[in-house]
Amino acid sequence: MSTVIVSVTADGTPVAEADLRDGGIEDAVAESRRVGARVLWAYGVDLETQGFRRVGGYTRLKADDAPLGIELPAIRDPELLLRLYVEGYRGIWGHKQLDLDAAVALAERPELVHLVLGEIGLCRVDTVARLIDAPGIVTEERTVGRYVELVGAAGFALGGGHAELESWGDRDETLAAYEALGYAVVQRIQGFELPL
Repeated sequence: MSTVIVSVTADGTPVAEADLRDGGIEDAVAESRRVGARVLWAYGVDLETQGFRRVGGYTRLKADDAPLGIELPAIRDPELLLRLYVEGYRGIWGHKQLDLDAAVALAERPELVHLVLGEIGLCRVDTVARLIDAPGIVTEERTVGRYVELVGAAGFALGGGHAELESWGDRDETLAAYEALGYAVVQRIQGFELPL
């Protein structure tokens, strides 16, 4: 039986998550329903034949020399961070809910830089791990160009050099744009979603 992890999506929907690479689909669906999840996020073999729809999944990319974009402002305001997090990841696979306490804790971590694109986009950069963590854009403002702008700004914040980029739920066009910037995919796990 697959282990089902229960949480809440960035926009507040109860979600269950399961690794179905070794099977256990029926048990995972039953357990997800039992715990009151409204959606099941999964990764594994092709699950479309089981009624799941294909979504972005998880992708890790790396660049030996992170492309430098423009400088964007960084914030430490936990309330703005929380708002941009909720709105920037609304409806995107793999992003879980953040509360104000967690936003305060993130805002206080000195190694984290939270870049903002006006009040429509957010990108967290871990300057010690040299990790760019999944840029988020407010739903109605999402374009590939805006994601690229945030990733370029993250490269600027890191001052170039080696960088890794994690993507959760991004569309293929967005991932292709990251590759065009000079990032190479080193790991990809296809994601699937099943409304319950």
